[in-house]
Amino acid sequence: MRITMILLLTLLVPASVRGETNETAQTLKTAAISPAPYYSPMTPGGKIHFYLQSSVDPISIFASAFSAGYKQAADSVPEWGQGMEGYGKRFASSFGQKAVDRTVRSGMQILLREDPRYFYSDRQGIRPRTLHAIGETFVARKDSGGTRPNYSWLAGMASGVYISHQWHPENDRTAEDYIFSTAVSIGVQSAKNVFTEFWPDIKKKFLRR
Repeated sequence: MRITMILLLTLLVPASVRGETNETAQTLKTAAISPAPYYSPMTPGGKIHFYLQSSVDPISIFASAFSAGYKQAADSVPEWGQGMEGYGKRFASSFGQKAVDRTVRSGMQILLREDPRYFYSDRQGIRPRTLHAIGETFVARKDSGGTRPNYSWLAGMASGVYISHQWHPENDRTAEDYIFSTAVSIGVQSAKNVFTEFWPDIKKKFLRR
């Protein structure tokens, strides 16, 4: 049943990537954009709208489902048990963690003037594009057009990991547990970026959209 739910969520992904709307939504729908000679930064209002949209985006729900599935397989927080009940608790925890992450990250992106969007690689080949996608996890584009370490994502991720553990059982708040959750968060974000990078190719080849 868990696999079925994840597959259903996967089918919703094209709608979030496709999202054809008017000018305001054009800024928002570009959760991923191609390299362009003239970079146009997002306004603070656009970033807030982007944050609100991404909070219920199917890709974000899928990422929470994927993270919960991985933690269930690893029997993270064994007190929550297995089966659908255990998976539901892990999904709720993962979704809550990402909600905290996105909220802190969005505020930092406005304060630090960082662009929240994913930028497609201008290279060819699977390996260069995969490395680019993973690198996008740790690199942010400034509104001025340059790049720097992704401080807003790091702050959001660390906040999400720490705060989400406050509703875990007390014996699940060890340094090892924090490190494990941090590693899962980095892995999920990197996988999400790789998926975003190659999704247009997959859609064009297999779905013909």
